[in-house]
Amino acid sequence: MKAYFDSEFTIEVVGDHENELCDVAVVHSPREDCNEPGLSFDSARVVCSKNVGIPNSTRYANPLFFVKEEALPGCKDVLDELGLFPLEF
Repeated sequence: MKAYFDSEFTIEVVGDHENELCDVAVVHSPREDCNEPGLSFDSARVVCSKNVGIPNSTRYANPLFFVKEEALPGCKDVLDELGLFPLEF
């Protein structure tokens, strides 16, 4: 499945897949200035089983994204406020 910039996609899972997982990952960014996968945010795992104690049938992957080569002004202040610390800034 291919997703595009600012994409949201849905995969319908039929039946129970108790012993199976769905891995999603970023592969390529069309933007040259924003093509490095986010720190630890380049892939996510989604459980496809109904038998995991979650009452809702909807599952979500963690956010996946690319980062810009150069940070926007004020970015470090926001990251500090959120408690997120990039390896290099």
